[in-house]
Order: sequence, then structure tokens, then C-alpha cells
Amino acid sequence: MNLHEEQECVQKAMNNTLSGLQADPWLVRRVLVNVKGETMMGRKLSASMVIAIVLIILSITAAVAAGLGLFEKLSKGENADVRLKPLSENAEKIAVKATTDSGVTVEIDEAYYEGNRVFVSFRMTGNVDFTEVYDGVPDREYEWGEEREDYIMAEYYTSDDEIIQQKIDMMDGKGQRWMVSRGATPNEPVYFMDGTFMQNHQSVFQRQEDGSWIGWKECAVPDDKAAESLTLKLKLTEYDSVSFQDYTTFHEYFEDIKETEIPFTVVRNDNLIRLEGSTRTETYEAKAEFTCGQIDLQGNVTVSGEAPEEWADYWDHFEKYQETGKDMDSIMTWILIKDGEEIEAVNEEPDLRGSAWLAFERMDDLEGLSLVPLYSDTWIHMEEAIPLTVVTETAAE
Repeated sequence: MNLHEEQECVQKAMNNTLSGLQADPWLVRRVLVNVKGETMMGRKLSASMVIAIVLIILSITAAVAAGLGLFEKLSKGENADVRLKPLSENAEKIAVKATTDSGVTVEIDEAYYEGNRVFVSFRMTGNVDFTEVYDGVPDREYEWGEEREDYIMAEYYTSDDEIIQQKIDMMDGKGQRWMVSRGATPNEPVYFMDGTFMQNHQSVFQRQEDGSWIGWKECAVPDDKAAESLTLKLKLTEYDSVSFQDYTTFHEYFEDIKETEIPFTVVRNDNLIRLEGSTRTETYEAKAEFTCGQIDLQGNVTVSGEAPEEWADYWDHFEKYQETGKDMDSIMTWILIKDGEEIEAVNEEPDLRGSAWLAFERMDDLEGLSLVPLYSDTWIHMEEAIPLTVVTETAAE
């Protein structure tokens, strides 16, 4: 068989094996990141070896991509974040898992790194949680970490899980009942390998009909930790808690049993459009720095000056000011306006000084955008708007 015939055979095999396979946009990026700085090999690989390597990589990619990604699954839920759909289209498949001694398996399904944030989806299966309520007093003595009189658990504790909420409602203070809860949760933030943690912008968990849990996190990358790729770890904490409702007296015991770390690596997408703007009044200055990527339009409004310090002091000592009858009109957050229409934020974190981190649904048309302050008493001040202007467009090489 000559070279031309060999090539035709290989092409037919590839066509049959890889039909229907979607391209992995992260494949080339991962390879480039791993080989940067490496010297070239002394002799070239043969054509057959190159083809074999490509076939192996693509077959692995096809196997991993065959299942439904968690970002896509989560995007179909009720009141789902609108950013989950673009996340499902752009996220990198991770598919790493770990199983604890108690039988809890946590899998990191997908991750996405854009600008200064990392998104990660995960699934927990196995002995994830156990909650039961018993009549009477606990079966042994506990060193209570918390004891409160005239405190009824059913009046203060809530759960998004219907089954757990039913059990909480049983702790109604009409007798003696105790609740045992054991399980595992990834409530901890995502960590760097050196132990530095990332601030959670969002952390969502959902129980599935089969008893498993799925969820996702949105985390902020500190400026001094930003890099082309990041190796991070998700922490799973197993816990044991006992709550005792002794009529109207409440006792609680809580203990972290074990932590399990699941490391993963994610590569940054630098395909971003940057927008900036500023405004100045007699009492404050504000600067806006935003980026629009594949997932959303997000960024910070930073407010400085004399007024922000007065606002913060007012809210820090609100009761004192109320006693004196003093009121203060302060910036509570910022509203995004496009061509005269308000665009609702999908996530926001305002602070007491009028600054805020804001995220909005991604948009292709970035013309006519402005941020307007929303005050506590006098509401929207259009005259203090910050026009947003595109300053740079960056794309990954």
C-alpha cells in the first residue's frame, strides 16, 4: 500500500470514528499552555504517530463530551441564572472526582475562567446527607456549642430542601425533640493550592430526585493571583450536627469531621471587551471598570470622596442616627441604563460606601450604556450617570 492509499484509509477511519464529534475549543489552548517554553524535539514525529496521537486525544474528548454538562442541566431549572446557558457553551470539561471514606463522591464537571472570575459546576452522590428527628432527649451527652433560651428552631431555621424543611418544622418547641444531621457540603470557597481562598460571588446547590446534589460557584480571582491558567481545589466538608429542642430552650452541637480536596486546572479565556467611565460631583468621585466576555457584562463601580465615608458611618451606626432623628440620602447601588431602558442585574454586591460589583446578561451591542446611582431616599439621579465607553478589545492568541 502506497502513501496515498494509507492516507485515504486513515481519513476514512477518522471520518467513521469521529462523525458527529464537536470541536473542543480548549484543546489547542491546553496544549499551547503545557508546551510553552519547551524546546523542540531532536527528530520529527512520523506522520503515523501524529495521527495516532490526534485520534487518541479526539476519542477521549468524544467520550467526555458525550454526557450532558451540568451547566446546561442547571440552565434548564426554574429561575435559572441566564448566564448558565453561555457557560454550558464555553466551559471546559474537567471531569475529576474523589470519593471519601464515608462514601460521598464529588465530581467537578466543568469549569470556565474569564477575566477575573472562575465558574465551576459539580455533582455529589452517595451518602451525601442524612437528617432525622427523634422524640425525647439525645441518646448521649454532647458538649453544646450553642444554648439559647426562648428560641425555637422551627421559627428561625429554613431549608430550600422540602424534606429537610419538614423535619425542621417538627422542632416546634412543644416538647423534647432532637435532630441528627450528617452529610457533606462544598460550602467552602474555591481555594488556590497555597490555601488562599477566592471570594464567592455565587454558590448554588440543588437536590435531585435520585438524592444526589448538583451546583455551581462563581468566584473572584484576586489580581495578584491571575495567570494564564490556574490550578485550584474544591473542598468538600463532612459534618456531624445534633440539635436539641428542649421545649423552648435550644441546644446545638456541630463538628467538622473531615475535609476532602479535589484539585483541578482551568485555562483563562482572554477574549474580552473592556469598558470604562467616570463621574464627579461636589461630594464624591466614581469610576467604572467593566468587561464583556462570553458569559456576561460585569465589573466594579468604585466610589471615593467625603460622602462615601459619611454614608458608611451612617449605616454602621444606624440605630444611633435613628435616635437623633437624622436621616441620610446615600447611594445604595448602581442601575445600568441602555437607550433609556433599565437592564436588570443578574448578580450584584454593593457596599456601604456606594461602590458595587455588578453583573448583567451578556450583550453584543455595547453602545448607549450608562450607570446611574440609586439613592436610598431620592432614588435615581440621572444627572450623575457614568457613560460607559469601549476602550480596548483583547483576544486570546
